[in-house]
Amino acid sequence: MTTIVLCAFGDACTGVRHEISTTMIRNLKDIDISEFQVACKHLQGRVSRILLDQGILDFTSIFEVDLRYCGQATNLSVALEMTEMLEGDISVLRKR
Repeated sequence: MTTIVLCAFGDACTGVRHEISTTMIRNLKDIDISEFQVACKHLQGRVSRILLDQGILDFTSIFEVDLRYCGQATNLSVALEMTEMLEGDISVLRKR
């Protein structure tokens, strides 16, 4: 027999986390920066609406781009801030 204890205090102190994703399957060199930026803005808008609807006004967004070498199954996750994606270009992903 397994005993399970639930703690309401733990649930009350848990950080809120929402994950929303989109997929672009192409070679990095073939990604149009404006299409990439539009996708990022769209994701940011969706998450912002969800959090605002829940009454969460102060939040931080972190973007992760999962990359893989052609023919490989293992992903390389690269964290980016919104400003990097909006002000930079795709080369920011290559540098990391």
